[in-house]
Amino acid sequence: MPGSAAEAQPAAHLGEATLDQAQALERANAALDQGDVRAAVQALEEVVAGPPSAARTSALLALAHTLESTDPAAAGRWYGRLLAEAPDVPEAHFAAGRFRAGHDDVKGAMAAFRDALTLQPDLLPVYPLLGALLVQSGAKDEAAALYLTYERRLEALTLRVQGATTPMGEKLPVIELFGLLDDERAQTALTALLEDPLPEIRVAAASALAEAGEPESLSAIAKAAVAEKDGVARQLLTQVLARARRRVAEAPP
Repeated sequence: MPGSAAEAQPAAHLGEATLDQAQALERANAALDQGDVRAAVQALEEVVAGPPSAARTSALLALAHTLESTDPAAAGRWYGRLLAEAPDVPEAHFAAGRFRAGHDDVKGAMAAFRDALTLQPDLLPVYPLLGALLVQSGAKDEAAALYLTYERRLEALTLRVQGATTPMGEKLPVIELFGLLDDERAQTALTALLEDPLPEIRVAAASALAEAGEPESLSAIAKAAVAEKDGVARQLLTQVLARARRRVAEAPP
């Protein structure tokens, strides 16, 4: 899930952020990168205090996610406000569903996951989580149908992202999605994209692999950084590699 406020994907129809909101969002992201949760929360609350905007939706999602481990009660309240203000944002329902599932609210989690898939049927990370809850609830037939849909959509998206004629604008969202997916096939597809002809795709694939935080990805990203001939892309890949190493080092044993 999003590790910074800038990673949320709010609905496009929301208004532009004010200057104060934009600056506070930058401070929040900087604080999150440095591990300063208190400063991040303070900055995110400043964004939320502003008018409705894409930035405010991002801040609500980041606030809820940031507080999950330290103040789950507050996180739950922020998720409630997020869903009330942004009912058409699939990532909001996905994040709320994961939080509820982790706090034994099976019914609430399943409702949130179903809402996420209604809004975005290709939001692949939802399928395994919802399927597990369905099995847990005894709805094995529904779970089987859901897993079949997941397999079909994963195959279709893999073909799309690997397609030589697929426009970059269609590949990038799939790459970001695969970075959230705990599936070896998605990681394999991302690794293959490290050799894509376009430097933008190579960097995006490396970033997605870094977000996944898998130790096996480090060597692939390092190899891509060494082989990169585009100067800007090489610099970005080096930064991605450093981030990936930090994520692996910080991961629980």
